[in-house]
Amino acid sequence: MIPIELPAQTLTRNDLWENVYHFGPMADSITGDPPGGPALSCRMQWRNKSGTLGYELNSVASIGKGLITIVDSTHYEFDIEPQELPLDAGEWYWDFETFETDDCTGPSRTFYKGTTIVNKDISHDD
Repeated sequence: MIPIELPAQTLTRNDLWENVYHFGPMADSITGDPPGGPALSCRMQWRNKSGTLGYELNSVASIGKGLITIVDSTHYEFDIEPQELPLDAGEWYWDFETFETDDCTGPSRTFYKGTTIVNKDISHDD
């Protein structure tokens, strides 16, 4: 599967992140059917160029730091409320993965990916 690349987002460090609120519903481009078994968990991770994890949103509150809500597991619909995205200034690469398990283990499907540019907070960063 080739993930859909969304346009780059720009954020000022320490500001509320509110660029992505909803993913889905997702369907096979030919048949229109849902992608497969139900999406019982999902995550979104930001990593820098060297691959270091900067932050994670997750549908399992005990795993990630921010929360993703699964609206409809069969049709792959997910909501992300505006929230803090505590990343250092720089360029971050993210992807959005779903799993057929309830703990983000096993094979994943990556539906979306993108870049978040975090600008320095002029008022608070040194």
